[in-house]
Amino acid sequence: QEEDPPEEEKHFHIASCVYSIVGIRYYRGVAHEGEFVHLVREPNNPYDANAIRVDNMNSEKVGHIKREQATIIARLMDQAESLHLNIEGTIPSPGNAFATPVKLDFYAVCSSSSTTSDYEQLRLATILEESFHRRWGFRLS
Repeated sequence: QEEDPPEEEKHFHIASCVYSIVGIRYYRGVAHEGEFVHLVREPNNPYDANAIRVDNMNSEKVGHIKREQATIIARLMDQAESLHLNIEGTIPSPGNAFATPVKLDFYAVCSSSSTTSDYEQLRLATILEESFHRRWGFRLS
């Protein structure tokens, strides 16, 4: 019996914001302008239960999202599956010896066979906007 092919997903851009990767002087990994980066939750981090590690495309640790910013993003990452949320990161410009900017794009995710209602997209956008209190230059699409 043949298996059904995996269902294709649709991604709807909800918002984007620029954050800071800090601690970069402590790690060997480097991320350059235009490079995609991978966010990894570290709930067992001994220094911060909301820690979010940033890895480059070679899976090398670059640093962590700044603590104040990670507090909010960590809650979203922890609920990403139930919120049908995908977060993607890219390096928008060069940083310095202490910090590098990272642009995070937030996407609502649904299967191609389902229809994402305006209500569902509005619900996710509202959750994001309330979470960020417009503090970090957060822009809804």
